[in-house]
Amino acid sequence: MKLCYAVLMFLMISLCWCAQAADSEPVGVVVSCRCEDLVGSQFCFALKEKIRASAGYELVADSHRPAAAMRIVCADTEVGEMVGHGSAVAITFTVITKPSEEYLATHLVMVGSKRVNDMAASVLADLDEAIEPFRDMLKVRVTKKSE
Repeated sequence: MKLCYAVLMFLMISLCWCAQAADSEPVGVVVSCRCEDLVGSQFCFALKEKIRASAGYELVADSHRPAAAMRIVCADTEVGEMVGHGSAVAITFTVITKPSEEYLATHLVMVGSKRVNDMAASVLADLDEAIEPFRDMLKVRVTKKSE
């Protein structure tokens, strides 16, 4: 009876561990930035670093599987001597499902030179909210066929 109970407990723990591993599959994220200004470039770098550090996301250059995407365009908001202190950042969130890409939302944020990391964290939270209905589809891994 003890052996039966031990085997049953082992199976239950194994099933829980497998379910947890499946839930923790990172979502691929493609980030493309067109930021030539100082603060915009810093923001884009900080956002990519937050994605790399996240357990729930994986930064990918080009997606061969379903992925979330952020298309980012930046422009310096200051003129004259104040150049480099702020950036207007437009971010479009999409979901890539080859061969198509589905539009989700667009955000316009103002990023100050002292708020780069805070705004990057905020935008990552916005992405998390925008892709929620697609999360299960985005966690599917595509394995390459061996040749």
